[in-house]
Amino acid sequence: ALHSTQRGVSGAVENATFQMAQWAQFNAATAAISRMAARASAVTSDLADLARRRQDIESRLGALRRTLRARLSRSADKRDLEEEQNLSRQFSATHVRLRIADAELAKRFPEYADLTNPKPVPIIKVRQYLDADEALLFLLEVEDQAFAWLLTQNAVEWFKLPMSPKDLKNSVLALRCGLDRTAWYDTGSLDCSEALGIGLEAAPQNDDPLPFDDGLAHALYEALLGPAKGLIADKHIFVVPSGALAALPFQVLVTSRPDSARPKREADYAALAWLGKTNSLSVLPAAGSLVMLRAHAKASRAGHPFIGFGNPLLIGQDGRNLSAWSRTTCASAKPARSVTKADRRAVRSLGPMSKSGLANVEKVRRQPPLPETADELCAVALASGSTDPDRSVWLGARATESAVRTLSS
Repeated sequence: ALHSTQRGVSGAVENATFQMAQWAQFNAATAAISRMAARASAVTSDLADLARRRQDIESRLGALRRTLRARLSRSADKRDLEEEQNLSRQFSATHVRLRIADAELAKRFPEYADLTNPKPVPIIKVRQYLDADEALLFLLEVEDQAFAWLLTQNAVEWFKLPMSPKDLKNSVLALRCGLDRTAWYDTGSLDCSEALGIGLEAAPQNDDPLPFDDGLAHALYEALLGPAKGLIADKHIFVVPSGALAALPFQVLVTSRPDSARPKREADYAALAWLGKTNSLSVLPAAGSLVMLRAHAKASRAGHPFIGFGNPLLIGQDGRNLSAWSRTTCASAKPARSVTKADRRAVRSLGPMSKSGLANVEKVRRQPPLPETADELCAVALASGSTDPDRSVWLGARATESAVRTLSS
């Protein structure tokens, strides 16, 4: 069933369903965009700093709440009363700091509360912030059905997808199995074989080409964009995905039916009608993110064509791996090395990287070093036009959270 304002469906009904769909899709990323917009709309730098400080306090309070709840839920013989009391004192003190920050913001920045509590936006609002060469595709999976809204400056298409959320999940998995070799690691080989309908004996080995299903890539294109293909020609598409579709790289959808009668060679894949050839795409966490970013973000000019962070000073599981120190500048970059099975086993053996929301710094530090990321970042910086990649690529001791915060403030 295909619905749109152009097919006689009430604009009021269409708009109401679009806003209800947004309520169903709000997530942490949506809230993060809203907080960023709030900081960007602050009229002075000290107000922006106050907003960021308040958000950091709120994050700290949430982490302490989760940690304290986990400690209190332990069995009596494993509880540590001194630790619990210390966490409780930290929680109370942080809660006081949050109230003080809220009071100051309410006095000096009264719009902050509205900006940081995202609400659904009507269709007409989204269309106001789309340029003539842009479109927004909003997708929603709910129970056993999936729907799409395609918005441009001058038109709206609203339609039910011909695939169920379960079908979409299986299709996305099958497509990724033809793109990502790590999807086949360990038990993933069974999942990929089932998704592709092949036996385990046909699973790719070592450097075997991955079984990319171009017919499925076209079927997904027809399901997700087919009813609105007339509206997206040569447009930049903002995609707001849902469910399994969040893992779909939309650029690899195929816009015309491929010849699947014979095995593909490299040249055949290059000649496919990839969506990424005709349309540029961006992914947004929510429809309102477009409005937030364009309404409140300040115009700026980047100081460098590229910026990247990589190769932090990790020391490996035994604590003695110093390979990260070998590539802390772009001048010391080398050809990349493939990730080995031993690397993957080391990562799994360390267990979770966090406990109740607080990062376990020691476990993070004992991850296998990533010197190859220095090679990749430096290569991308040079390809992006950077004349001095060591000024825009932060490696080694410079690749820290505090550096990211400083640069983004």
